[in-house]
Amino acid sequence: MASSHGTVSHLLPQSYKRMVAAWLEEDVPSYDYGGFVVGEAPGEARLLGKSVGMIAGLPFFDEVFRQLDCTSVNSGPVIAPLHSVPATSSNLLKLLRDAGYKNILAGTRKTTPGFRLVEKYGLLVGGCDPHRIDLSTMTMLKDNHIWSSGSITAAVKAAQASGGFAIKVEVECQSEAEADEAIEAGADIVMLDNFTAEGMKAAAANLKQKWGKGPGGRGPLIEVSGGLTEDNIGPYARTEAKLSRFNARREAHKPSQDFLHESFPPPILRPSPTIMIIRQLALRQGRKALSAPAGRTWFRSLTTETEAIESSLNNSLKETKSIDAYLNNSQSSKQQHQTKPLDSDHGPETSEAQQQESVASIYHTFRHQQSTTAHLGTSVGPHYQPHTLLTQPPSPSEITLELLLASQAHLGHATSLWNPANSRYIFGIREGIHIISLDVTAAHLRRAAKVISGVTERGGLILFVGTRDGQDRCIVNAAKLAGGCHLFERWIPGSITNGQQILGGCRVKVVDEFDRELDGYADQLVDRAALKPDLVVCVNPLENYVLLHECGLNGIPTVGIIDTDADPTWVTYPIPANDDSLRCVQVIAGVLGKAGEEGQKKRRRAAERGETTFTPTPGLVRSSVSNDTAVEAAT
Repeated sequence: MASSHGTVSHLLPQSYKRMVAAWLEEDVPSYDYGGFVVGEAPGEARLLGKSVGMIAGLPFFDEVFRQLDCTSVNSGPVIAPLHSVPATSSNLLKLLRDAGYKNILAGTRKTTPGFRLVEKYGLLVGGCDPHRIDLSTMTMLKDNHIWSSGSITAAVKAAQASGGFAIKVEVECQSEAEADEAIEAGADIVMLDNFTAEGMKAAAANLKQKWGKGPGGRGPLIEVSGGLTEDNIGPYARTEAKLSRFNARREAHKPSQDFLHESFPPPILRPSPTIMIIRQLALRQGRKALSAPAGRTWFRSLTTETEAIESSLNNSLKETKSIDAYLNNSQSSKQQHQTKPLDSDHGPETSEAQQQESVASIYHTFRHQQSTTAHLGTSVGPHYQPHTLLTQPPSPSEITLELLLASQAHLGHATSLWNPANSRYIFGIREGIHIISLDVTAAHLRRAAKVISGVTERGGLILFVGTRDGQDRCIVNAAKLAGGCHLFERWIPGSITNGQQILGGCRVKVVDEFDRELDGYADQLVDRAALKPDLVVCVNPLENYVLLHECGLNGIPTVGIIDTDADPTWVTYPIPANDDSLRCVQVIAGVLGKAGEEGQKKRRRAAERGETTFTPTPGLVRSSVSNDTAVEAAT
């Protein structure tokens, strides 16, 4: 037996601790009202056996106490149920040994669902073999396996092919002929099921004589099974079987050991007739709160004196009656006010004055309640508010990895859709999705912000483009901040390469260094070519390849959000980020718009100092004719 070679509890896996935790969670799924009544005061309890038996399961018992931060001490003979699994297996093994049986006694695989580890542990404590722990430790071929395979030989061959040499194969046989076929097929164990003692003795002797020593110098292992109990196991001890198997759970399913639980509460000091119970406001399962300093804990005191309870009840009744009376009076006065006829001379004026007075009193009452209860309740910490990305977009100096992570800028596309040119931007793979490195995203976003700030500082024109649903508001807002143009609908092909035909009719104006429109240049703007942007910002390059291609043909630099499925060579200044997240697009567009606004402010401050940061358009000479006259002449 295993107990003769060491401590059986060392065989238990670490998973038994999780089993104990699951038992406790099942026992108390929500509130532990009984535990609240018991309280947190230390106490002592003793578990006494009321009859003689055998103990098993101490590791599980101790683990329960450990997880509840309690201490268990074995100060005497602790008793287990007399008809438990270890007691039953020990009794059967003793009967077999007394009858001269020297082979193995094993238990069946049939165990209580969810309690297999405990019952198998009980077999080991009782001195028996646990047999197969589960379906993966040995192959047991029964009637259904044989019927499905067609024969015992085919079933054994299939089991050996799937399990390999390390997994034993056992065949359940209903006759001696089936046992012969199983042994010939190569089965390691044959189980003679539901044989009588005489039939078992004859069959075991015949099999041993016929097969003798099998491969490796060892004969077949014969197992006896089927209805073995304490009452009929004696005759089976005198057979040639090397293994006997019984259902320990069924035999142990009898009235269990009775225990007596006695609790010993700590002594209570009674300095006066009034009993003061001081209870710490902590959960019964919250042991971490018990280790906190005493100065940080909350206490409450409850007075259980009879007179105090009666006075408290009387006060509550008085308050309830006063509230009812107040409500009744206010309702009756309201009805009287509604049914009272108005005086013909002063009725309307008095009613309006009373109404104004009531409104003022209600407002003062509201302000008083607000000032009184303003400090109550919880304070809402910083949280995501979608409108702030439009009303107060972040500036380039506010770019952080936390901001990019919260906006889901790190999420790429499936690995099957990636563009290999983006490998330098990818941090790794998570569940088949490419993860973009936010360090790279932040660096490229700061670079693009510097480019936009420099373009607007030198008076350049920036075009912001975003044609997906929901991108229009952030694109328009970014264009307003940077003083540029915006496009949130479909790009018309040829607007740059053939801009004179498409945009030639658009109005053009001349402004000074403070962006104020100047008159007298209308006649010189008629024959000029259509304006082209100095920089294009595109937040969805996949849908605007034609725009980016035209920019490339005309030497216009571009800034774009490049996801893992896009080609970073399409734009001049790529920003690796998630182009499918509207929040990410709003963050990037807001940062770029703020950068353009900073460039505009720098240009205006320089203009106030008399410095010009941009090169005026050559060939423009202001005429003496007014702007209106020039326009009429041009038309």
